[in-house]
Amino acid sequence: MSDPVLIRNVAPGDLNFLFATWLRDLRDADASALPDDLWFTAHRAFIERQFADPAVKVLVACAADQPNEILGYVVAEPSEVLQWVFVRKGLRGQGLAKRLLQEVKAPPGTPAAWSTALGRQRLQNPRRSRQLRVRDRRSR
Repeated sequence: MSDPVLIRNVAPGDLNFLFATWLRDLRDADASALPDDLWFTAHRAFIERQFADPAVKVLVACAADQPNEILGYVVAEPSEVLQWVFVRKGLRGQGLAKRLLQEVKAPPGTPAAWSTALGRQRLQNPRRSRQLRVRDRRSR
């Protein structure tokens, strides 16, 4: 029997789904008092930079018989940092995130740039603080 899940590179038609789910779930996990219009603008710009960075790998898990149906995705700098992993709610706990992490070469212990409480518990990854902080170049 063939594998019902196909792992592929991200396609331009996937980006709306990736932006919507990443931003929605990140906002739900962030208790920031920043107004939504400012919050979404800043974080969307961060995500756009991730997708444009050639060092960042984006893989999508989809149904093998329906390659446009996204089941989950991962965004990572292989062997460096896990930016984001997402699996549809009804499919969680079935090993899809683990498979995506293996495909993107994010071994256990890879630092996560962002994580929810559940993500930290399940992945056992230390939080890496890169959350859109402006660096003062003079202090270097």
